[in-house]
Amino acid sequence: EEGQAGNDVCDTLEKLRAKMKSSASAERLKVDEEDVAIDLLQYYKSKEFDPKIPIVVRFRGQPGVDSGGLLRQAFTSAFDAISQNKVPGLKLFTGQPCRLTPVYSSENLLTEIFEILGKMVGHSLIPDGPGFPYLEPAIYWYIATGDLDEAVGRASHIDVVDEDLLMILDKV
Repeated sequence: EEGQAGNDVCDTLEKLRAKMKSSASAERLKVDEEDVAIDLLQYYKSKEFDPKIPIVVRFRGQPGVDSGGLLRQAFTSAFDAISQNKVPGLKLFTGQPCRLTPVYSSENLLTEIFEILGKMVGHSLIPDGPGFPYLEPAIYWYIATGDLDEAVGRASHIDVVDEDLLMILDKV
């Protein structure tokens, strides 16, 4: 089953890559190194965002031509800041590093921030970017397969961050 889920993800990425426009039509983004997460979130939140158009980045005030490395660096820095809740005004995750769970809040739902983050992650994966390697395994499994029963079976008590629930689980 795990191998099939991996194959499905690879097939989906290949289909998305085939639909991408050429790099000659790439959107050019200038980002600040200190605010790369905010800059990318704003880009992906924009109504003008087109998932078929690749992007290249340039860090303001720094030399460099993006042949893929700068884009990977931008995504890596942005995802790291987002996963550690270092973006001012955003608290999206809780839990241990690399075993994060999303924070449920009405603000996160109303702003559709997780949908925006999903666009970023998907757009980073198409050119073999870093993805978002911070979520706990059950969440990855659910996103990759949509199989809730299987995902729940992969959940672990170490991913529970609510102290009261953890005490109840320890008693069971």
